[in-house]
Amino acid sequence: MVSMTGLATRASATFEDFPPRKGTIARIKPWHYVVAIQAVDLIVVAIFAFLLLEPEGVVQPSRTQLPVLPMQLAVLLLFPIAAHCVFQVCGCYDFRTVMQWRNSMLRGVLAWAITSGPIVAVFLMLGQADQRLADWTPVWFLSGIAVTVGLRVLAATLGTVLYRNGILGRRIAIIGGASAALPYAKRIRELGEGLRICAIVSDQDWCGDEASRGRTLEMLRQAQLDAVILVSSQQDHARVVEAAQALRLLPVHVLLAPWVIGADGSLMALDGSLMALSDSSAEIGDLTLLRLATRPLEGWRWVLKDVQDRSLAALLLLIALPAMVLIALGIKLSSPGPVFYRQERRGYGGSTFRIFKFRTMTAAASAASGTEVRLTTRGDSRVFPFGHLLRKTSLDEVPQLLNVLLGDMWLIGPRPHPLWAKAAGISYEKAVTNYAARYRIKPGITGWAQINGWRGPTETLEQIAKRVEYDLYYIENWSVALDLRILVRTVTCVMSHDNAF
Repeated sequence: MVSMTGLATRASATFEDFPPRKGTIARIKPWHYVVAIQAVDLIVVAIFAFLLLEPEGVVQPSRTQLPVLPMQLAVLLLFPIAAHCVFQVCGCYDFRTVMQWRNSMLRGVLAWAITSGPIVAVFLMLGQADQRLADWTPVWFLSGIAVTVGLRVLAATLGTVLYRNGILGRRIAIIGGASAALPYAKRIRELGEGLRICAIVSDQDWCGDEASRGRTLEMLRQAQLDAVILVSSQQDHARVVEAAQALRLLPVHVLLAPWVIGADGSLMALDGSLMALSDSSAEIGDLTLLRLATRPLEGWRWVLKDVQDRSLAALLLLIALPAMVLIALGIKLSSPGPVFYRQERRGYGGSTFRIFKFRTMTAAASAASGTEVRLTTRGDSRVFPFGHLLRKTSLDEVPQLLNVLLGDMWLIGPRPHPLWAKAAGISYEKAVTNYAARYRIKPGITGWAQINGWRGPTETLEQIAKRVEYDLYYIENWSVALDLRILVRTVTCVMSHDNAF
């Protein structure tokens, strides 16, 4: 590990790590921070709207001049909405603006003046008949300016502290030779977009052997990146294609820097396999990049999916609790040993977690682990009778609702497989080229592959290939409607599928 300064003296770079201070990993994304500021603004504006109408605050319009109830509703409901729109138009919620307190303060004051100006004018006219309004309205207006300025300065200061400590920001890596990657990295650091360069990978890691590329991918996966930028010359187009294909397996945005764009603006030396991956351009500050792959369920879609699945899991767990108590009793009476069985599975981003299941095999078989463990087969002697019933009805999967609540899984998604699972004697990763692309979202208890008949054993390469094909379709086409469809069909599938044993 060397510093970025030391990298400039080298002809090429190996894996470069720029950890945030104290080793903290950025957990707050820029859009999270902006949304939090928007929420605070809405609350503050609502409070100011209430203060404008609070009876004891001598801020009530004359009943003879204006109906009180319509005025209250108009101010309480429309004022916060109007303020939010004006703040948005004035650019108050651009992340770069948020992090620059002077710019943010000026835009915030302008937005507040535009929003509250008409109300101030109306209330001052009403104040001609009510001295209380005439006295209070200027105080209310100036207090709004003071609060707006204070919030903007606080947001910029807090954001700077969080960013410097590695808590706030988007984590990116750059792949390319030092001569191309370093200038690009320096330019990105100057943009103030909340981007933290946590890694630079040299071309050597992509032109080496398969083991070297595998180690590099694993390091990138563990870095919990948001995006990877490919920087290359026109002569290195083959490496760009290879890297782009490999990086699509990670839950990140894959962006191509314009080093391979010709003088006439055309894309030089990009063959069809790479162009087929591109769907749009992306911008970072004044830098335009070609988007080669996207991160699925980005932003609010991820939040919606997470809230949806955790809420349903909590409800289902509450409903299933009596049945779980009876199942636990049945396991204890049927076979000596623990009620639950926990096994390591690979989840989001390739990280591992321990999955909860009701134990369906003998205690000795459940305690075994490692590469010597074999998948369950039809008529497996290790499964005790009550355990067979649980597996047949998929009731052994119910404890995974706890994994959903803990954040390891979703209710619906690609099934997490054992680390040592094989198809026709070949590990899943080697059997299917794009198998790791399943790690771009959290695994699920049920999924699109399961309701379409691809569950159970993987005795042939076709079985695991089809399962991955359906999993990737779900990842690329997720919607709330698709999730509801899967849930409905899961109920009938688990009771009638012959591959559950």
